[in-house]
Amino acid sequence: MSADSERLLPPNDPVAFESLCLDLWREIWGDPGAQKNGRSGQEQAGVDVFGNHAGGWVGVQCKQRDGLLRSKLRVGELEAEVAKARSFTPPLHRFIVATSGARDAKV
Repeated sequence: MSADSERLLPPNDPVAFESLCLDLWREIWGDPGAQKNGRSGQEQAGVDVFGNHAGGWVGVQCKQRDGLLRSKLRVGELEAEVAKARSFTPPLHRFIVATSGARDAKV
């Protein structure tokens, strides 16, 4: 069986999903100093994970969704997160929203 046909289910816990995202983006960015931003419940300016890539700061908002309910992100929710991320310090070069939700061409 090839890796293309394998399907791994994402964690069904928001904290575990953030940890998975941190590990993933550390590897992609090649930045072992990438870190979670604060703790759950704290004001985070729309950024759960941040690090440095290609000379600029990148922020990630992790949106874990219950796979059984197939819940999706909404456009308004994304717009609100982008607005919050604009106030993040240091200023972000790029902002990414990572989700375990279902694909949606509208978003």
